[in-house]
Amino acid sequence: MSLSSHHPKGVVLGLVLGLAVIAVSTAAILVRWATLATASLGLESSYTSGIGFSIFLAAGRLGIAALLLLPQFIKTTAPVLAHLWQRPNLSGISKPNSQQRLSAYGWGLMAGFCLAAHFGLWFSSLNYTSIVASTTLVTTTPIWTAVIQYLWQGKKLTWGTMFGITVACGGGLLIGLGEKAGDLAPQPLLGNGLALLAAWAVSFYFISGEQAQAQGLSIQHYTAIANTSAALILLPLPPLLGVAYGGWAGEIYGVLLLLALVPQLVGHTSLNWAIRWLSPTWVTLAVLAEPIAASVLAFWVFGERPGLALMLGGGLILFGVGFAVIRR
Repeated sequence: MSLSSHHPKGVVLGLVLGLAVIAVSTAAILVRWATLATASLGLESSYTSGIGFSIFLAAGRLGIAALLLLPQFIKTTAPVLAHLWQRPNLSGISKPNSQQRLSAYGWGLMAGFCLAAHFGLWFSSLNYTSIVASTTLVTTTPIWTAVIQYLWQGKKLTWGTMFGITVACGGGLLIGLGEKAGDLAPQPLLGNGLALLAAWAVSFYFISGEQAQAQGLSIQHYTAIANTSAALILLPLPPLLGVAYGGWAGEIYGVLLLLALVPQLVGHTSLNWAIRWLSPTWVTLAVLAEPIAASVLAFWVFGERPGLALMLGGGLILFGVGFAVIRR
């Protein structure tokens, strides 16, 4: 996806952010669509319950995205080989220290592991809980990132961040205790727990990315390494879990392609582009609209109606996260 490098007008920024939010919101819809499609084809329930099919979808999304990033990934192998033979002028590494070079690539690989865990956990959560609950809990990432940075790096938590965390946790309790089991949320407590773990995983992904770039790895090289290593981690898992890559209907492969193109390429590329012109705070606040867009799409496509506890809890979470981001 190519976007202009000239400073855009405000209306263009708004349109791109809106497109990005809608694009990333389709991920949960596509995962649920694929799961229901396999059930309608009369396949064994073991393919659609549990984590096997979810890992298949996550691996497929990351695998296709990695192929799209393959030219950039090949470019990143030159610095690695140059380091092995102690060649100078490593492309993409701004600091010549050998230990820092290794550390930068190590953090990039760690980010890939966290990204793989995020998608595997989040896609799995959609088997057990509602789209609204899952996407809302995943968007709590900013507050967990702040907590991890406090515990690990000693960065202080402002009163606004602590207040936002408290409010968001209250909303999470409402969702966890108030959501009832149903056809599209057979085990909401399990699904909500997986979504929360997915939020933690992506928080570590962001922190690992920050460390990798602080050690001198460029954003292009970091993105290629993280996405490719995440794909390589997940790709062997579906066959081990009894889910083959072949033999699916064309509809399933179409969903995999859409997962890579729409949420990944269009959504994340647009968000990264917007950060170039806007404060990360505003982009983060825009992403908080993802659960709202996803809930509208879920109602439109699947007739999924959130209950009162879910709406109240989701509202508290979004308010808490937004408050924490603004007052950070």
